[in-house]
Amino acid sequence: MRIWTQLVAGAAIAAVGWAMYSGALPGFATTDASTPAGGDPGGGRPATPIVTEPVREGSTQNDLRAIGTGTATRSVTLVARSAGLVEEIPVSAGERVEPGQTVVRLDADDERIALEQARSIREATDATLGRYERLAQSGNTTQSQVDDARAAARAAAADLEMAQLALDRRTVAAPFGGIVGIPKVAQGDLVSNSTELITVDDRTAIRVDFEIPERHIGSIEVGMPVRARTPSDAGVAASGEIVAIDSRVDPVSRTVAVRAELDNADDRLRPGMSFDVTVGLSTRSGLIIPPMAIQLDRDGAYFWTDRDGVAARVDARILQRLDDSIIVDADIAVGAPVIVQGFQGIRAGTAVRHVEPANAG
Repeated sequence: MRIWTQLVAGAAIAAVGWAMYSGALPGFATTDASTPAGGDPGGGRPATPIVTEPVREGSTQNDLRAIGTGTATRSVTLVARSAGLVEEIPVSAGERVEPGQTVVRLDADDERIALEQARSIREATDATLGRYERLAQSGNTTQSQVDDARAAARAAAADLEMAQLALDRRTVAAPFGGIVGIPKVAQGDLVSNSTELITVDDRTAIRVDFEIPERHIGSIEVGMPVRARTPSDAGVAASGEIVAIDSRVDPVSRTVAVRAELDNADDRLRPGMSFDVTVGLSTRSGLIIPPMAIQLDRDGAYFWTDRDGVAARVDARILQRLDDSIIVDADIAVGAPVIVQGFQGIRAGTAVRHVEPANAG
């Protein structure tokens, strides 16, 4: 009797279970694993909150970098053209001078006396020549005497010019406008005709000489723009262009010399500075992706995008890394959303929903 009771109870429990499974009882229903219930297609989980940024169009820059040294557009070290004592230096280091302005003056007492003597002799010979020419008109002198007087007058004129030149050379002037450096001599110094006196630099523009590998010769040309930075002002890049390319390749270093000219209207740059020069060789279009979106696996770089509420993987090839972005080559349209937050743990096909950055998981 007890056995029959247990069999009947088991049959009743089985019947109830079958009814629940088949949905015959009200209030009970099963959910098919293939049908989402407010979640992603994989199993009924809620949509993953994400933050996205749009894909932007950009371009890569293939740069050539080199270290160069700056020189003034025009630079000269003035020397004395005759021996003597330094009488005056009427300029100061760092002062701007105009063309022809006196920068050093030597004592010139002897030269002034010699000039006066030459002027007196020139006046006397001119007077003698005039007298002989008047006598020749009246027939009271010979032609040879007139010729001798004319030769003496020409010699006196040449001597006067030489005396004037010697006096002029006691004054040293700037050959062009620029900035004078620290004088290399002082007042009262005895100098020879080869003593260096002072420098003058025209630094309205700065020339930078640098070298590039011979394999890049075909990629550069005169007129190409350049950017240059110097350690003294690393935060600011000076702009300029290539003005000259050497005609020969150095057979030892296998490099070619290049000269660029930088604008220096604000006078920030100085001759002798070292420069980190960048020459833009070529550009290539690409897509700008936020750095935090890029992930790597054994197949390479990739990122996630939102395609109609579903996460999709996009493979990418990195072209260039910038400070705040990465330029890639990828099969995605400009303006498409790139997942930058909330992609941890998502897979292809995971349901996603957009939220504000503070609410992303």
